[in-house]
Amino acid sequence: MYELSVPYIHYEHGNINSIPFEQIKLDYLNSAQLIVANSYATSRHIALRFNPSTPINISLNALPANFDKQDSITKTFPSERPFRIGVCGRLVAVKGFAIAIYAIKLLKERGQILNLHIAGTGPQEKYLYNLSSRLGIQDQVIFHGLINPEETNLFYKYLDILIVPSIRESFGKVCIEAQYMGCPVIVSRVDGVPETILEGETGYSIPPTLDIAEYIEMGGTADGLPDLVYSPDEDSLVSPKALNPEHLAEKIMFIMQNPELYEKLSQNAHNTAKERFSHEKHVKELWKLFEEAMKSTRHHP
Repeated sequence: MYELSVPYIHYEHGNINSIPFEQIKLDYLNSAQLIVANSYATSRHIALRFNPSTPINISLNALPANFDKQDSITKTFPSERPFRIGVCGRLVAVKGFAIAIYAIKLLKERGQILNLHIAGTGPQEKYLYNLSSRLGIQDQVIFHGLINPEETNLFYKYLDILIVPSIRESFGKVCIEAQYMGCPVIVSRVDGVPETILEGETGYSIPPTLDIAEYIEMGGTADGLPDLVYSPDEDSLVSPKALNPEHLAEKIMFIMQNPELYEKLSQNAHNTAKERFSHEKHVKELWKLFEEAMKSTRHHP
C-alpha cells in the first residue's frame, strides 16, 4: 500500500519492537494517515526508536467480546488447599516462564507448598518440564497444553493468581482476561504490561533486575529476545532483563499471607477490567479514530 500510494492506518501491537531500524520503516510510518498503538509503552517505543512525524494515538487492548457476557466474579481466599499460581502463553524464552518455576522452588524451601499451572505449548515445553524435574518440584508444576480460546476463562477461573514474568510484552492481554475472572496478577514492570493493572489494587508489578547472562546461567536462553525493551520507570529503551525469582517469590508470599488483601485484589481486578477494558468501548474508540483519519485523508506525493 505504501508503494502504491494507498492511504493506510498503521495499527501497532508490538511487532515494531523486533524491527531493526531502516529508513524505509520510518518512511512507512511517516506516510501513514494514522498510527494507533496498543499501549503507551508501544507508542513510546515507536517515538523513541523512529520518531515519526505522524501523530501516535493510543488505544489499549480490550477484553474479547465473549468476556463481557461473563457473570461478576470475585474469588475467596483458598485456605484449605494449595495456592494455584498460573502462567499462560506460548512457551518461548521471552515469556520468562522459567522464572516462575524457580520462584515455586524458592517458596517450597520456605515451607510454602503451592502449584504452578502452565497453559500453552511451544519450543520451551521440554526444557520447562526438565527444569521442574531437576529442581525437584515436578509434582507441583502442571502442564495443561494448548487451551482453546473458548476455555481460557475457565483456566483463569481455576487459578488464584496469574503471573506474567515476561522479558518483553507490548501489552499483556492475558493480564486483563485473568483480572476479569477475578485473578490478581503479578507482572514484570516492562513495556506495556504494567498498564494492564492498578498497582496495589488489582495486582503488582516487579522491576526486572536479572541480567540476561544470569538468566542463561540459570538455564534460560536468549533465543528470540529483543535488543531493546521499554522501561516505564526511565522512559527509555534499555537492554532487556529478567525478573529475579527471589523478588517474584516474595511478592507471591506477601499475597498468600494476607487473605483480606487477596480478596480485595480479586474484587478490584474484576471490576476494573470490566470498566477499563470493555470490548464495546474499545471498538467505539477505534472507530472514532478511523473516522477522523478518513476525514483528513491525504495522498502520498
